[in-house]
Amino acid sequence: MAETVINVARVRELLGCSRSHVYRLVERGELRALKVGNFKGLRVYMSSVEAFKRRREVHPDEAA
Repeated sequence: MAETVINVARVRELLGCSRSHVYRLVERGELRALKVGNFKGLRVYMSSVEAFKRRREVHPDEAA
């Protein structure tokens, strides 16, 4: 089964960040993505967005 991919606008909504920040996360390897066509830009793997959110999660004992 194919992995779900989403566009940069949807990643922005899910992470609450700017378009340029999404591209930086991809460049740094924190999000996995693939290039689609010449002008369509990137599609980001949903699983990498979920993994990123888990890595950034703050636990009660770390919140201080």
